[in-house]
Amino acid sequence: MVGSFPKDRHMALQRMRRRLFYSMLVFSAVVYISPIVKQVYFQSSFKWNICGYPTSYGDPIQSAKCDSSTVHLALVVGGAETTRQLVILIKSILYHTVHSRICQYKPGSSQDLLVLFHLIVDKQARLSLESLLPNWRLPRIQFTFYDFELYKDQISWIRSDHHSGIFGCGKLLLPEILPDNLTKVIVLDTDLLLHADIRELWTYFSRFSSVEVFGMTTNQSPWYKKNSVSVWPAIEFGFNTGVMLLDLYKMRALNWKQMWRVVASEELQIRKSVVLADQDIVNAVLVRHPQLIYTLPCEWNLQINEWNKPLCCPVQELFNTNVKLSTHLRPKVKITHLNSRQKAETLLPGQMLAIPTSENYAEKNQWRKEFIKLYHMYRGYDTSWFKNELSLLTTNAHEIHASSPIKVVHAKCAEFEDQSRPQRRVHPFYLPYNFTETDQLDPETTVTLLSQMNFERIHRLEELVSNWPGPISISLYLTEQEAQRLSVFVAQSNILSNRSNVGYHVMFVDGPLYPINELRNLALSYARTDVVFHLDIDFVPSTNLYTALQELIKRRWSNANSIKNRSECFVVPAFETFDTRTTVPSTKQTLLDAWDERLILPFRHRIWTRGHLATNYTKWRNATSLYQVQWSADYEPYLVIHRSAPLFDPRFVGFGWNKASYIMKLDAAGYQMYVLPDAFVLHLPHPPSVEVLRYRSSPLYRYCIDKMKLDFIKDLAKEHGVQALKYLEFRKLEPRADSQTN
Repeated sequence: MVGSFPKDRHMALQRMRRRLFYSMLVFSAVVYISPIVKQVYFQSSFKWNICGYPTSYGDPIQSAKCDSSTVHLALVVGGAETTRQLVILIKSILYHTVHSRICQYKPGSSQDLLVLFHLIVDKQARLSLESLLPNWRLPRIQFTFYDFELYKDQISWIRSDHHSGIFGCGKLLLPEILPDNLTKVIVLDTDLLLHADIRELWTYFSRFSSVEVFGMTTNQSPWYKKNSVSVWPAIEFGFNTGVMLLDLYKMRALNWKQMWRVVASEELQIRKSVVLADQDIVNAVLVRHPQLIYTLPCEWNLQINEWNKPLCCPVQELFNTNVKLSTHLRPKVKITHLNSRQKAETLLPGQMLAIPTSENYAEKNQWRKEFIKLYHMYRGYDTSWFKNELSLLTTNAHEIHASSPIKVVHAKCAEFEDQSRPQRRVHPFYLPYNFTETDQLDPETTVTLLSQMNFERIHRLEELVSNWPGPISISLYLTEQEAQRLSVFVAQSNILSNRSNVGYHVMFVDGPLYPINELRNLALSYARTDVVFHLDIDFVPSTNLYTALQELIKRRWSNANSIKNRSECFVVPAFETFDTRTTVPSTKQTLLDAWDERLILPFRHRIWTRGHLATNYTKWRNATSLYQVQWSADYEPYLVIHRSAPLFDPRFVGFGWNKASYIMKLDAAGYQMYVLPDAFVLHLPHPPSVEVLRYRSSPLYRYCIDKMKLDFIKDLAKEHGVQALKYLEFRKLEPRADSQTN
């Protein structure tokens, strides 16, 4: 008994050693593996799903966690389509900011910004957005612009097969582009829609560890699982850069500027190009530095492209559907991401996207249909509504609204005076425009055709564009929905879609009267050349008019007296036809023959003779050289003129005297008018506009036009003195209802 004790003790010690060994082995494995898993996949609120990576079922963000600091958003925006997508995205962000169910905002000064947008833009996006967004005048919302052209050379060495070209790698440069004192930013693609307050996403910065730099959701398609030399390395399914939280302070401390360049350079020696733009490079960096990533819950970037796997991110659907889904509790979707080549901007509500190539077609199609429906719902939102809602959260909102001077409005013509305010929302270069092509032309001798229209005249675009090969600047008075239909119309037209020198500038409808002169000034302001040709949309230029005008301008204005000669302008004689089968004559002689047969006649020669009387059509028949004409009452020809000429008076809205007032202003300023002997434009038949019908039926309408006419002449006399008094004797010559073409 006594002799067996050492033996039993020895066996017990061996057992203890084995247990300790296995415990240490398990502990070592946990110690080794746990940090890696934690760094790559945040485990506290994730469950593993069928795609082989975690998806969060969400920790609800409490209102107490919503701090009051400014949310900084960064977006890289290039081209017309991306610009239009951005506008819709911003509206969805604003909608959920003012309708937040999580964050309770306290009223603050206009200087206490809720959201600050940092927009890295190319030339087209800058021209569009710098005009559109500030005119929204949103309290506690600010937009800052950065010129991408200054930085693009830093990524031009990256070969890219992505449809966005080198522009798609612009997000790699954000720590260099954004101010050094900006330490955190949320980066968004433009093909997103928000379904929650953006401040909820901002709170995830507080969950970053001391080494985590990026916050992203995992990619929801198997692209990075493909065995192909073109596929860049990634951790499992990779991460999607459409929604990113960036800790800029840590990125700069890590020398991100050098880090990504080294990785990209080494990987490009193996793969000839990036396929998914910046996403490929970011994922390659994370493979080497997995500790940098914090994985966001997947509901913050639900990807609905052709290749995604919907069940990889099970969330509550936004739509009613009979598709059978798992019955366990799911989080609400926060952001939907249509990361597909076919964007909602090119589709009307109800249109189908391309047929998906993977499974789960029914659910996927429902998500896409819902995305398109919501996209067009946000499009229709008037930003003045957001302005009113944000004003309720602004302590000094009265100062913002009082920034515009108070204007005394006469009750009788209040509608006209109110509509003549130049404060409407404008989206210049609404569709793609080739600035390089136009800027290579000589701006001093190239002539840009200017026109304006509403959606009723959209069918006139093709014929106008077909007869004018030069640059065109056209302003359009449209609703949000009509603007969408414009983009579809142009895309489906073989004529219009093949022209890249037509600038479409949308002024959004605000009020019942058509702001014709404001639209004319808008088209002028975005013309890219010094010489312009003002023409209404129902006219078609004669063949070779563009070439003839180029030669004329070179002869008369490209010499030592060019500045002096710019106080002259050129009248293009206007004709009309009432036969819808008549085409534009190819030569002056062909027109004269049609005139003799009464198929074509001088414009409005019977019902509004004064409008073009001074052109002297009798003399024009036999003219072979320029001849000068003098101003006469109600003269309203179509002119070729230098852009430095006076602007159209914006007080003239609706129908009546809008062009005649312009010609009077030119005469008062000393401009000389010369008629072109071989040029002409032809007016095509069309039904009368709504404005014409209102003019004909309303004595008050005509009274207000005459009142504006008198006010205009008085202002002209104040500016030009005694010489303008001659216009007073004509003020009571009321215009006929058919005197103009709008």
